[in-house]
Amino acid sequence: MKQSKTVPPNPQQLAFFGAVVAAILWATTGIFIELLRPVNIVWIIWWRCLLAAMLSLVWIGSRRRLRLTSASLRQSAFLVLSLYMGGYYFVAVLAFRYASVA
Repeated sequence: MKQSKTVPPNPQQLAFFGAVVAAILWATTGIFIELLRPVNIVWIIWWRCLLAAMLSLVWIGSRRRLRLTSASLRQSAFLVLSLYMGGYYFVAVLAFRYASVA
C-alpha cells in the first residue's frame, strides 16, 4: 500500500483563504447585528471586542515567534493601531445598527 505524503499549503494559499473567510464573515455581520436589535448596542460592542481580543491572544500565544512581551505592548504603533481597531468596531456596529445594511 502506497503512502501519500501530504503537502502543506503555501503561505499565499493560506492568506487567500483567510481573506475570503474574513470577507464572508464581515459581509454577514450586518445581518447578525440586525437580528440582535433587542440587545443593547453597548453589549454587542463589548462582547465583539472581547471575543476578538481572546481569539487574537490565543492565536498570538500559539505562534512561537509572535510572543507578546511587555516591550511590544509599550510600542506606540501597537497601542495606536489597537485603539483604531477598537474605534472601528464601535463605529461599524453603530453603522450596522442605524443604517439599513441588513
